[in-house]
Amino acid sequence: MEYSDRFRDALLLGITTILSIAFFMTSEIYCHIFLLRLPTMYCSRLGNLIEAAQDPLSASDLGGRWSAFSSALVKRWKLMNVLCGLLLTTTVALLQISGISGDPLTNALGIISMICALNGLLLGIIYLAHWHLSALKDVKNAVVWLLDTSQLASSRWRNAPAVLAAPAVWLAWAMISFLTLILAYTWRAARTSPFIGSANAMVPAPSFAVPMCITGVLFLALAHFVLVVHAFTRFGTGTVMFITGGEPGSGEHIELEQEHPSEGIRVRE
Repeated sequence: MEYSDRFRDALLLGITTILSIAFFMTSEIYCHIFLLRLPTMYCSRLGNLIEAAQDPLSASDLGGRWSAFSSALVKRWKLMNVLCGLLLTTTVALLQISGISGDPLTNALGIISMICALNGLLLGIIYLAHWHLSALKDVKNAVVWLLDTSQLASSRWRNAPAVLAAPAVWLAWAMISFLTLILAYTWRAARTSPFIGSANAMVPAPSFAVPMCITGVLFLALAHFVLVVHAFTRFGTGTVMFITGGEPGSGEHIELEQEHPSEGIRVRE
């Protein structure tokens, strides 16, 4: 009996260790490979903004910083939408070429590029719509948004920089797939040119490899789409109580309290 208990404990410890290592490796791949380290573009500005908001700060100062940050985000997302739309249109046009659509590799790369560009375009549209509908230009709503994002700062999957960079990430993968398509078509066309051999000399790809690859990218796009949209739409929905008061000689101030807050944020007007 004692031996079986030890064996069970050792087995559970081994399974736990394997799962911990697998989770760590998966998160590292997600952060450094899949996200292409693009969230670092937002880390410094968002960190400075949260740090400034966590100190007593005049509403005009915080509002000015938030307005600059919000305008930069909106302009960047609009640019991402334009680029995703152009890339999507160009890829669709290229797939009309028989040499690209008839080749399993180039056809798969084109479809992958379309999936990535479409996902980035949809994310950009949703982000812009949510940003405007939530009235995040108001300083009070901005503070609520900052409170919600600061609570997810320790999450490797749903932290604010990773969520904000999602359209750029999918645009980057769409461009990588598009460039790979161009290179693959160029080299495979040169390989099957009349000077080297006939078109029938091409070695066909495995029958299940291409469909499995396209299906995997599609499910990855859908899973990441649901993850970041769910996290993004929850920013700014926390329960906050605004207490307005005044102090002699200091003017009106606003004090914010949130249910189970990690840190209080106070804004003065």
